[in-house]
Amino acid sequence: MGTSFIASILLATGCLAGQPSKAQRAPIAPLAPVTPVVAPPRSGLEVESQQKQPATSAPTATTPPQRRPTNSEPVIILNGRYLMGMNALGAMNPQQIDRIEVYRIDSGPVKWRTLAEPGIMSITMKAKPRLKLKARSLVAIKRGLGLHGPVRFEFNGAPIQDESLQIATSEIASLDVTQATPGTADKTVVNIRSVPYKPAPHHYPPGTIMIRGLAQQ
Repeated sequence: MGTSFIASILLATGCLAGQPSKAQRAPIAPLAPVTPVVAPPRSGLEVESQQKQPATSAPTATTPPQRRPTNSEPVIILNGRYLMGMNALGAMNPQQIDRIEVYRIDSGPVKWRTLAEPGIMSITMKAKPRLKLKARSLVAIKRGLGLHGPVRFEFNGAPIQDESLQIATSEIASLDVTQATPGTADKTVVNIRSVPYKPAPHHYPPGTIMIRGLAQQ
């Protein structure tokens, strides 16, 4: 499947996140110099673990702040069962797709709405040929990490409310584990980071002239 199919999907969804128009954009402040921080490269499937620190004073009864997604890319739910990132589009044959449904915030099935901030593409494949996909359930991930007690799973920082979803193995870049504080009602949090989306580069024949303009309806 070529890049044109992926581009058409993204255009059809309006890039899902709903970018504001030029008239709505706030003026951009000048950039201030910052000190670059260089992290060592990582390879393969990684697991990061950290311990929650106990609070220094008893907090008042307030609603805990919600975690924001760490990835602005839309997510894909395949056949209502498999959760994956945008890279999965490159492995799909358009001829095998039955239908595509697009959900934004506060739309779609309630059990998926916690994942809908960057947008959801629900793709249903045709009955044949049978789908061959390696995936791991949340229970299997918890068991593989050797975790005990209640666990809350997230996908790129967004809570996974539908625990029946399975994660495509090829889409898992790393697992960030935040251990619950002993003696509290906190849950251990496992954030599943997907492989960043990398669109295939465009190749144009020599002599191609590119014209940029505005499309009007």
